Amino acid sequence: MSGIEETLAEVEDKLFRLSQGRVQKLTQLLEQAMHTAETRGMAMQSLDMLRPRLKLDRPPRRPTLTRVMTQPFQGMLISDAHADPRRGKVRRAVLNPVWAVVEMQMDADLRVRLAGELAALPIEQLTLEQLDSEIDRIGKDLWPKAAAALKRLAQSAEGNADFRRQLATALEADDRVDDLITIANYLEIADSLHRLDLALRPIPIDEPAEEQILAIRSEVRRVAQGQGKAAYLVYFVMARFREPTLLIPVLDEMAQFDSGFPGLSLSDVARGAVLADFDDYLKDVRGRGRGAVSDTEVAQMSLDLLERAQRVAIDAGLGSDPSFKASFQETKQYLRGLVTQNVIVGATDAILDGALPASGAPNKEAMLKAEARARALVRCAKAGVDLGIDGELALQIKDVSDTLEQRAGGLIQQLSAKSVTEEEKQEARSTFNSAIRILEIVAGSAKAGALFRQARTAERK
Repeated sequence: MSGIEETLAEVEDKLFRLSQGRVQKLTQLLEQAMHTAETRGMAMQSLDMLRPRLKLDRPPRRPTLTRVMTQPFQGMLISDAHADPRRGKVRRAVLNPVWAVVEMQMDADLRVRLAGELAALPIEQLTLEQLDSEIDRIGKDLWPKAAAALKRLAQSAEGNADFRRQLATALEADDRVDDLITIANYLEIADSLHRLDLALRPIPIDEPAEEQILAIRSEVRRVAQGQGKAAYLVYFVMARFREPTLLIPVLDEMAQFDSGFPGLSLSDVARGAVLADFDDYLKDVRGRGRGAVSDTEVAQMSLDLLERAQRVAIDAGLGSDPSFKASFQETKQYLRGLVTQNVIVGATDAILDGALPASGAPNKEAMLKAEARARALVRCAKAGVDLGIDGELALQIKDVSDTLEQRAGGLIQQLSAKSVTEEEKQEARSTFNSAIRILEIVAGSAKAGALFRQARTAERK
């Protein structure tokens, strides 16, 4: 490990303990390193590591022309190695190479003037909102010029394989040409994105207000009539919704507007993005190792899967899509194995060992684990039918319930026995209470309450 890697590893470990001044200085150094091809990769990776702290501090950072170019679509930036074109995402790693290409195409006088305006900004005296306003002001001169330059390059690349190879070399990777095309389409509609950025707040949107729907419709019409690709406006708007499927009925009512993608309506574009997001989610679920997830996590994953699948199948109308069905079935099969191995197998012994130890009263840590396993069983049972293991889950829950009820009955007899010492009664009472807590989880409060009343009655005799 190099010296700088060791330093960064130390920073990551102490990310939220560093002083704001040190974070700001490190950020400035990394931003300078972004301008050199040899250090750009390291700088991007390091800034990604710092991003959680930067979101918290929001230190004053002097904007660059790269940032000004990025402003209209900053909500679409991702750190992933691969951007999915079905979602309109842009990788952060491509921004500096794309700007370098734009810079070569721009009028030198304009570039110098805009850079001078940025350098003159008193960023220490500006609020974040004021700084964003200044960036937008400068951006209104930059965005159309950058869009025109990128459009020319994109069109040449689409029609000339040799030119595409040359452009890929300038961007330092072949697949970055697609990112350049995406950026060009966003910058072409930058003014509409800016107006929607103001209209669609606060984010994330849970339910769009009527005026927000009107704003979306107005900008869709403007972009479609102006020959821009309205599909990119859809991507932008979807990123602002907590649940993007809510946008699909709104887009269904805008079928008269051209998405800019041949053969696809605006709602088709949205459904494709939803499907891509769901597919990524499924891959993430299937990528988790069986030994690396707890019983609680398995239960939550199962319920999340079914909830998300319902939104994709019903709300987005993709239930009959072949790729959705195949990937969903594969993930359900994987989760069946997880639930069986991590939740069902050995559940009775695990719960009883924690709640009803062979000797002595149950300890707190063991009891918490027993409760977690019991809750996982019950939560998985809610997904049991859809996962195809409802029978196994029902039998396991019944086994736990019956065993607890039987053991609780024995403890009640012990509590009422005359020959039992007070110390033994106290231990039996503690164990009985643990059994009742678990029984309430797996069998309900009625059965647990009935046994609790029996115990109270027995103790009074």
